[in-house]
Amino acid sequence: IIGKITIFVIIEEEIERVEFKIDGITLHKDYLPPFFFTWNTLKYARGTHTIKVLAYDMEKNAFYDEMNVNVISFKRKE
Repeated sequence: IIGKITIFVIIEEEIERVEFKIDGITLHKDYLPPFFFTWNTLKYARGTHTIKVLAYDMEKNAFYDEMNVNVISFKRKE
């Protein structure tokens, strides 16, 4: 991944909120559909990072998915 990416959550259950985590840190909570978050990878070091998305239903049950991604960064020549 290079630059900004938008992560969307498509879920058919009634959801109270969705949390977006990068490397275990919550960066965004969304309470209304459409559920999405734009991640600027330029603020992160090159290498592997974990994206985790948690969706909570009205009974506070959590559903999640996660994936590892590789962030690539380039330095400008001066």
